[in-house]
Amino acid sequence: MFFEVPAAGYLRPWLFLSAMKTRRFWEGIAHTHGAAIADKVRQAMPGCRAGVLYLSSRLPPLPLLEEPPEWHVAARQFVDVDGERLWWCGPSPDGRVWLPCQAEHLRGIGEVDGREWREYVRWRDEGYPARYQLSGGNRTTVALHHLCF
Repeated sequence: MFFEVPAAGYLRPWLFLSAMKTRRFWEGIAHTHGAAIADKVRQAMPGCRAGVLYLSSRLPPLPLLEEPPEWHVAARQFVDVDGERLWWCGPSPDGRVWLPCQAEHLRGIGEVDGREWREYVRWRDEGYPARYQLSGGNRTTVALHHLCF
């Protein structure tokens, strides 16, 4: 599945083909593969959710904490789906953060419960080890972008 990495991880702009810039595309992926990908993400990255859930509007996008300045790469690097900006950038070299930690945001909106939060803290304290296994023959384990720092 060529779309598994962008569907599983938090959003990255350079992984997008033109068809991938529409909700219709992601709704199709969510309908066909979304549950399996979402379950794998929850197991591999507790406290985080698959990008396809944001891309198909099943979860609200993470809010910007502050607008990146025009000169910063974060002002230009975002995911655009049907004209809506879904930001992805992590911390700035000067220490500013544009988006909240995904797990903290999801906990704040009631998506992550106490048990899963404890699993997230354990995963975080271990240094966010890569545990997501791609579908297919060799079951390659990959690290996915998840917006927790």
